[in-house]
Amino acid sequence: MRSLIALTLLAIPLAAVAQTAHFAVQGRVQSIAAPDAAPVARDIAEVTEIFGTLADGRLVVGLGAEDAGENVTPARTLAIVDGEQTTVIADRVLRAYPAPVGEAIAMITPERDSLLFDGAEVIDLGIERRASQFAWFPDGRSIAMTCFDPDWSPHLQSNADSYEEFLRMNNNDIWRLDLDSMAFTPLVVHPEADWCPVISPDGTQMIFASTRVNSRADLCRLDLATGEITPLNPTERVPVPLVNQAIWRGDQLVYATTRDNNFPEIRVVQTDGTGSALIDEGSHPQLIAGGAAVAFLSASGEIATARLGGGE
Repeated sequence: MRSLIALTLLAIPLAAVAQTAHFAVQGRVQSIAAPDAAPVARDIAEVTEIFGTLADGRLVVGLGAEDAGENVTPARTLAIVDGEQTTVIADRVLRAYPAPVGEAIAMITPERDSLLFDGAEVIDLGIERRASQFAWFPDGRSIAMTCFDPDWSPHLQSNADSYEEFLRMNNNDIWRLDLDSMAFTPLVVHPEADWCPVISPDGTQMIFASTRVNSRADLCRLDLATGEITPLNPTERVPVPLVNQAIWRGDQLVYATTRDNNFPEIRVVQTDGTGSALIDEGSHPQLIAGGAAVAFLSASGEIATARLGGGE
């Protein structure tokens, strides 16, 4: 397959876009830029998911929802919102990930195919493994992909005919797709599950969730230069993030998780595994005010904010 990188990158620095959080609340977009500000509603109908923003500030959203059947997760229509204009990109998308630079959007279908919008068209990346979640490297040239085996399906995952098959269907690993060479290589592969990759802003480290430590969900760190994997905190269990709800902020990870009561909460932990602390109940955290605060959806479904310390 041809290299995609020439089509995906533009020289638009992230710092050029004001840090504003966007949420889908009752089918509408609400935005907030500062902890003391009131959310601003935008007249964009049927928005059920905010996937993020492109480097130039355009919103990437999911419109509506489609009941795709008993064994397939409902899909959304993927669109880019630019002021008053909404442009549909793809009809059936489960998850989407705008690149940190340029116009590219990586996406996953309900069937777990891996696609890429390169700014002009949607391309099938040709990945046989079934995709679960993605994370962009900061230069926009590679994607960390959490994947199941090629024969994975929701039906087989729930109806395995043996315990060994059940474990295989529920195991996922993290691979790296290089958009220059289209090389698809493993980052972390283990008989236990690895998922939820978060790449450091300098592209040298990856924190991810794993059950490889005592067969329980915990956070680990991968040194991308050496391949060394270490538990984030060898002596204390750190709650793991919900899918697509973690942000690397300086020397901290700000993320949403659930505890034993199944209520979501916003937490912070140092990237060396220390200082794990509760911020508030809520989900879908996004940094605002230049990273000095976090906005999130409260337990009641309203937008809330909290100021953050540290993060140097």
